[in-house]
Amino acid sequence: MLNTQAWVLLLIADQPRASLNELARRAAISERHVQRVITCLETAGYVSRTRPDERNLYTVHHDALLGLKDGGTVGAFLDAVRGHEDGSEPPTM
Repeated sequence: MLNTQAWVLLLIADQPRASLNELARRAAISERHVQRVITCLETAGYVSRTRPDERNLYTVHHDALLGLKDGGTVGAFLDAVRGHEDGSEPPTM
């Protein structure tokens, strides 16, 4: 099971122009909670946010190292969750 930060990271990777409202709806949490999670993801260096127009554009840093004991990158995590490594389907959320 994914924690909230992992779930929001996955949603952002799949929809980099999603609004806070869209992310909150898909993650089944409040917009304020999504804001806090995104701030944590930015602080960790996993995502960055720009505003080229009226909507945010999120960039996922696939090469960023995760704070895991055995290492790993954001990109490897996203691939594993999506099921790309072994060709299987990703877990249902």
